[in-house]
Amino acid sequence: KAPASTTKIMTAILALEGGKLDEIVTVSKHAASVGEASLYLQQGEKLTLRALLYGALLESGNDACVAIAEHIGGNEENFILLMNQKAKLIGALSTSLKNTNGLPEANHYTTARDLATIARYALCNQVFKQIVATPEAIIESSIGKRYLKNTNRLLTIYNGADGVKTGTTVEAGDCLVASATRDGRQLISVVLHSQDRWRDSIALLDCGFKNYVTLQVIKEGAIVGTLEIEDGTPAEIKAVAS
Repeated sequence: KAPASTTKIMTAILALEGGKLDEIVTVSKHAASVGEASLYLQQGEKLTLRALLYGALLESGNDACVAIAEHIGGNEENFILLMNQKAKLIGALSTSLKNTNGLPEANHYTTARDLATIARYALCNQVFKQIVATPEAIIESSIGKRYLKNTNRLLTIYNGADGVKTGTTVEAGDCLVASATRDGRQLISVVLHSQDRWRDSIALLDCGFKNYVTLQVIKEGAIVGTLEIEDGTPAEIKAVAS
């Protein structure tokens, strides 16, 4: 399915892993020209990578994603190559990304399972986790302040909601990668081309919290077996859970 702006989760991952949050990014003419969902960035405007991440993840700025890509990858093409490599590395094997922001494009697709895998990986990053749980923010640039409002309404209507990203295009319909945490347990849900993404996401998360429990299968340091070492001294070693 077309993922729309849920694509931006992967863009954020590469920004966080490939750049430094306080680096200054100068907006190019190309980035400033990107339309639809936009921060209305201006050519030559300067702002931090952190500010662009907030703009991409809260306000869903397509222009912010292109500015991030050019800063991290040198150009969009290099960055998109890195996006697809990263998708494969983290197990999103049915994903093909052709741009940084999810605007409609041929062969730009993913699956609900892959988006859940990508979101799970991203939420291990504490900065990403903090940003996507933020309902509102103010960012500053060389030309002034912008007031951002998170497009994810679930943050304000569902108990424990703390992420992740909306997506909306005609082709993709209404999409939402959602997360919520209760009693120390975080669940992720994904809906694509939904008739009511808020209701559907709530139903999925409710189902998860109601019908599933967290079990500790093994404790760190537990011995789980032995491994024989051919011609070794000693002849065998303990296999221990990490």
